[in-house]
Amino acid sequence: MQNNTAAANATSTPPKKVVHLFPHSHTDEGWVSTVDDFYTGNDKDGIYVGGVKDIFDTTITELILNPNRTFAFAEMKYFKRWYDDQEAALKDKVKELVLNGQLDLVGGGWSSPDEATTTYD
Repeated sequence: MQNNTAAANATSTPPKKVVHLFPHSHTDEGWVSTVDDFYTGNDKDGIYVGGVKDIFDTTITELILNPNRTFAFAEMKYFKRWYDDQEAALKDKVKELVLNGQLDLVGGGWSSPDEATTTYD
């Protein structure tokens, strides 16, 4: 009987692991650079390469190309700035991304709250 159990275990496939990825971006308004420099990526002394505009430009393009991709974003100050600069055709595509759940604008605030703060003071 032990041999049959060992043979059955040897031929069974191991359980699969499920990994959930939640692509998102967190962008502070004026933490290590000015709001403008953080958006444009023009802060040559900053610690980041690129800017929030680059995040939107590349991410929206990829969402349009692949309907299986999703993205969440919280800082509406930056989203509004980027969105206001887009042409009508792209704005329509962005609306579609929101409606079909690919682009999730989370939090509803101008800026994401500081989740690392444990108390109000």
